[in-house]
Amino acid sequence: MFAQREIQKQISNKKSNTIVNNNPHLLYIVKTNDTYHAIAKANNLTINRLYELNAIDNNNILLVGTSLFIRDLTVKKRK
Repeated sequence: MFAQREIQKQISNKKSNTIVNNNPHLLYIVKTNDTYHAIAKANNLTINRLYELNAIDNNNILLVGTSLFIRDLTVKKRK
């Protein structure tokens, strides 16, 4: 979770989807009229998982331009 917060802090001022670790689908940039529910549904996440990935409590206001993680940074070990 620490790594996600650090990356999010570094790119919080970006206005478009950003490639992080060569993964263009790691982040979502909030647009006008977006909702947590719609973002979660569009990315095959539960709303609780979206909250968990972004350390959000359900009372947070969604601001246009905010970067949200929509994928885990967890690296799976190869066998």
